[in-house]
Amino acid sequence: MGYELQSLERAINLLDTLGRTRSMRLGELAVQVDCSPATALRTLRVLERHGLVRRSLDGTNYMLGARLTELGQLAATNIGLTTALRPVATGLADRFECAAHVGLFRGDAITIVDKIDSVHSAVRYSTLGTQMSLNASAGGKAVLAALGMEAAVERISSLTLHATTEHSIVDAEALRADLVQARDRGYAMEAEEHRTGFACVACALRHDGELYSISLSGPAVERAVLLERGDALRDELIRAAELLPGVTLAF
Repeated sequence: MGYELQSLERAINLLDTLGRTRSMRLGELAVQVDCSPATALRTLRVLERHGLVRRSLDGTNYMLGARLTELGQLAATNIGLTTALRPVATGLADRFECAAHVGLFRGDAITIVDKIDSVHSAVRYSTLGTQMSLNASAGGKAVLAALGMEAAVERISSLTLHATTEHSIVDAEALRADLVQARDRGYAMEAEEHRTGFACVACALRHDGELYSISLSGPAVERAVLLERGDALRDELIRAAELLPGVTLAF
């Protein structure tokens, strides 16, 4: 690999690391991306000059820069599905006093490309660009189920199943069984698996060759209430898909 490509890959790794950790010292970043502090510093200075990273007020920590917010918003506007789904997502968010998320399946995670907070309640742990794991989020489980069970099992075998709470599913067989139930219902669900005190339901959609999740997240509730949310989400998306060219429910 040429030096320029190595530098580009290092810069991307630094941004990904800061996206997962919020902020980090230079030495810690260097360890995470497997380079010397001097090399990491040179890359961070270029990223900082372009507004892609910034330093804390005391200058000791690095974090993502505001320019990424602008680029993320531009990218989101280019994803036509987010605009088309906003009326449905907004109505469901207000009805169930939840946050609605549209996620794009990429690699081993779901990346949030649109978020609608209810006027009654806001989910603070997610923003545009937040990545959610495939095994511990309803959106992640929805896209895994959408792959079909054979492909899902193969993907699970390649994943490191990290726990984000004590309720996260980290056993491959248990996750497979959960996906079977998701396919039977038409949506995935999780209760305090991604974030303690919160629960979520999600469906998977296909559009323009991409796989998306749309989810409803809010404070943890009884299972019957969570199932009611999931049923409503699935039924609304079935109706919406009939009116949106090229959009289909994935399972």
